[in-house]
Amino acid sequence: MISDAADPQGPPPSLTAATSLRLERRLLERPGIPFTILLIEDDPTVRALVRRYLTQDGYMVVEAEDGQAGLEMLQEYAGRIDLVLTDIDMPRIDGITVAGILAALRPLLGVVCMSGTTNRWEPREALGALDPQRFLAKPFTPERLAHVLTDELARVQKLAEAAESSHCVSRELADEQRLMFAVDVVASGLRLQGRHATPARAPREVLHA
Repeated sequence: MISDAADPQGPPPSLTAATSLRLERRLLERPGIPFTILLIEDDPTVRALVRRYLTQDGYMVVEAEDGQAGLEMLQEYAGRIDLVLTDIDMPRIDGITVAGILAALRPLLGVVCMSGTTNRWEPREALGALDPQRFLAKPFTPERLAHVLTDELARVQKLAEAAESSHCVSRELADEQRLMFAVDVVASGLRLQGRHATPARAPREVLHA
């Protein structure tokens, strides 16, 4: 169940806060392309309500009714999915398993879990690396949802930038190593050529002078 009531854990449901979140998220977006969220929720009523919140906030939404369908959707979807918002307690494959699989195989894909049965699921223990800031306890407000998703998208972007920076540094080091190797080869060749060079001979007329 999701509530429109104020959530003491999230920002106040004010127009200013909502506008700030939207502006912050736009800074992370690719120009002209909204973020796409895969929504995995087995309750059709909750899924429809969350989808409405997401689309009203400018997200593209792809849906799946459980974890197995969600993982299949990730493989089959032709476009780009930026974040997975998944319920935890679901049939077939639950949200914790989905989060674990994505952490191992798609570490640059945002993941946020949600659950209305927090007495059964302890986020820090059950989700491991998925910290409480990436967990939504039902009921939650649209503002709380927007806040958590914005934070997660920002976290993933920082990871992507760090990975790209590391890749560039590695590539530059590899290029430098190749260049130094080429220099060593040329230098070795010059030294070898110098050792085997034919001694210069005096002109014949000088020898017989």
